[in-house]
Amino acid sequence: MDTPVVLVIGSATLDVVDFGGRNRRKIGGVATYAGVTFRRHGIDTAVAANVAAADVPLFRLYTDEGLLWKNGPTPATTRFINRETGAGRVQEMPSAADPIRCGAWLAERPAIRHVHLGPLHPDDIHPDTLSLAASGRYFVSLDVQGYVRGVADGRIVPRVSDRLETALAAADAVKADETEWALILAHFGSNTAGLRCRLGFGELLLTAGDRGGRLIGSDGRVIDYPPDPVPPGRIEDPTGAGDVFFSAYLAGRHHEGWTERESLEHAARIASLQVTGQYLTPASLSAGTESTEGWLS
Repeated sequence: MDTPVVLVIGSATLDVVDFGGRNRRKIGGVATYAGVTFRRHGIDTAVAANVAAADVPLFRLYTDEGLLWKNGPTPATTRFINRETGAGRVQEMPSAADPIRCGAWLAERPAIRHVHLGPLHPDDIHPDTLSLAASGRYFVSLDVQGYVRGVADGRIVPRVSDRLETALAAADAVKADETEWALILAHFGSNTAGLRCRLGFGELLLTAGDRGGRLIGSDGRVIDYPPDPVPPGRIEDPTGAGDVFFSAYLAGRHHEGWTERESLEHAARIASLQVTGQYLTPASLSAGTESTEGWLS
C-alpha cells in the first residue's frame, strides 16, 4: 500500500507503564494508537514516526496491521514512563527521537488528503513539516497534547508551546482534554469562541475521561456525550484511549460520513474496548518481558 489517504505524524514510543501494581514494556504513541485505529476502519493509512534502527523490530504491529511507515533517521527512540497514581498520571520522557521531517515524502503522495498531527512533546514535529501540514492542502486534525507539555529534567510538565498557534490555525478538528484546554485558554487570555474567531480552527472535541465529554461544532453547536460504561475492575490500561477515541471519531465522521452523535457513540465504544485491553491488546503492544531493567536509558 503506497497510496495512503491518511498520514499520522507523531511519535512512535517505547513505554513503561506502571498501572495497577504492574510495570509493562510496550510500544505506543499516537502513531501506534491512531494509525492502527484509522487502518482498522478500512482507511489506507501511513505513519511518519522516527525510531532508532535497533528498535524497529519491536514495531512489527505496523506491518501486521498494514500500515505504511515513513521512519526517519534518529539515534534514539522516544521513550515515556507513565505512572498512574490516585491523583492522575505522572510522565517522564528519558529520551526523544529527532524531530519528524516528512515534507518531501508527503508531497510525493497526492492521495493523502488528511493529515493527523499527534505530537507527544513540543519538538516532536519539525517546523517545516508543521508548515506543510498547515498549507491548506489537507484536512488537518490535531491532538494538542504535545503542544501543552514541556520537559524539565526529563519530567513532563504543563507548558504551552509557541508552535500551538500555528497548529490550531491549521486544524479542521481539534482534540484536548479539559485540563489541556483550560491551560490553552489561560495562555491566550480568551474563551473558546474568542480563540476560534482569532485562529479559525474547526470543531473541538473536549474529553473528560470517565465523564464523557463534549463536541463543540465549527458552528458553535454543543453535543455532550456520555462515556461507554466500563465495569468496575475491568480497566486494563488507559494509555492510548484518547488517541483511539479521536481517530475513531474522525474515521466515522469525516471518512464514513456518519452524524456527530453516531461518531461520538462509536468512538466511546472503541475507547472503552481500549481501556479494557480488548482493542489494541496487551499482547499486540508488548515490547518484551515484564522486566524494565535497562529499558529506560
